Amino acid sequence: MDLLHELVFVVELSPSRSFPLLLPEGSKMRALYHLVRENEFLNDEDASYSLYQCAPSDKRYLMLKRNLISKLSELILISDLGDTETSSVKFHLEQRLTVGEKLLLQNVFHNAERIGKKVRKEAQKEGLSEVHMRALQLLRKVFTLKGDPKAYQQIAAEYRQVQRQVLEEDRWLQEVQAVESVTKYTVAAMPSAVKGISFSWEGETKLNKIKSYLAQYNFLKLKVYQAHHHNAIGEMDEPLTQLEGLVASQITLQTNANELFWRVYRIRFLLSMGHFHAAESLLTDARNRSSFQAFDRFEVEEQWYVYHARRLELAEACEVIDSVLASPQYDRLHELDRNLWYTRAAYLYWYYCASGETESVPLLKKQFAQFNLEDLYQQTSAISKDKTGGNLHVMLLRGLFTLLHAEASDHAFDTGNTLVVYYQRYLKDYPEDRVVLFFKSVAKLLKRQEDAEKVARLDQKLLEGLSDSEVKYDFNEWLPFRKVWQDHLMAG
Repeated sequence: MDLLHELVFVVELSPSRSFPLLLPEGSKMRALYHLVRENEFLNDEDASYSLYQCAPSDKRYLMLKRNLISKLSELILISDLGDTETSSVKFHLEQRLTVGEKLLLQNVFHNAERIGKKVRKEAQKEGLSEVHMRALQLLRKVFTLKGDPKAYQQIAAEYRQVQRQVLEEDRWLQEVQAVESVTKYTVAAMPSAVKGISFSWEGETKLNKIKSYLAQYNFLKLKVYQAHHHNAIGEMDEPLTQLEGLVASQITLQTNANELFWRVYRIRFLLSMGHFHAAESLLTDARNRSSFQAFDRFEVEEQWYVYHARRLELAEACEVIDSVLASPQYDRLHELDRNLWYTRAAYLYWYYCASGETESVPLLKKQFAQFNLEDLYQQTSAISKDKTGGNLHVMLLRGLFTLLHAEASDHAFDTGNTLVVYYQRYLKDYPEDRVVLFFKSVAKLLKRQEDAEKVARLDQKLLEGLSDSEVKYDFNEWLPFRKVWQDHLMAG
């Protein structure tokens, strides 16, 4: 059923004129299509019963489902699914090349030659280097069959030139994919996710040395990733500005995914600098551009949560959590991501507990009923090995909940020792200075609650350290540390 949901979602993005022919009105296939479209939570049991009053294993339902998948796949193949004019052109050019290649399989090269030349010209115009190279491959075979060595040599020379460009573009694309393969969706916020990935291009290449705009785009993405994962917030601004300008200047790059990428990272930058008003405008735009069905909404909602949580708009942050958990796609997220969303909710629950206001938040009250630290560990087991990413939040929450429920005690002292050891093992080289400072302060507070003089010195040191920070918030500072410390950890 997941496949059907995805196919229907894609078909709805760009309805084809052939839709009523392939899925006639009044047919069972059309009925199943409407069921899937209207109900994101639809499963096989409900669909089969609605259509045939039978079990999902019934042959009638299985055949209907298989036929619908086949028809929807056909619709996607003939639809204009590109989200820019250029990407739509790309699909059409590739379709024409496929026709030419099939003609050549039968050694029929006259029409294939015309197709190859037209596609070559249009691909050059649109800057579609891979399509251009494929058209040249077609023409090479044509001139081989025609026995035209001069034309063949000309095409072969052009092919080698385009091939070098494609290889350069692919090099940078591979670098980007190497990072993104371990930072999918919200896992991108976890620094340890990129441990072992070296930015081999660092210091070796400058933007003006890269000729292809596609390669330039991926080079700039890598610069943004590098700044993000090294917590070099100030270094994000320039590549983001260049990236935005490049996307604006090249229609080929103006896909929804590319537009969302620079917006999300610009939002991260603005939120870290405390520019909430500017971030809100971009967040509204990014939320309108994204959807849970396309799975790009989760990363946007992550920043929407941070926007509200850092401003202590906790009711609004709870609404973000609620909308994410209510989406049909949530259960299909990677377990790491689901664990992180639980952790975000746990921060809100802690703050409400510290404020004595849990009764006013039905979602959190339901999700964290009879909450204890063991629940936290069980719900976040997937990120337990991510010592400098998701598990850092779990350990910090462990300290915060211990401070909330246990005054000066052996348990609090032992928890403080555990956090100190954790810092020494995993966080000495951690790039987020504010996070490390707050983590160490919570650990020391757990050990020194009975010593008012030491607590006072700890308070002063933390506040001075936060004030000296070049940025207002680290990426993983989901709640404002200063307010948490002053209003709840020092209030007693």
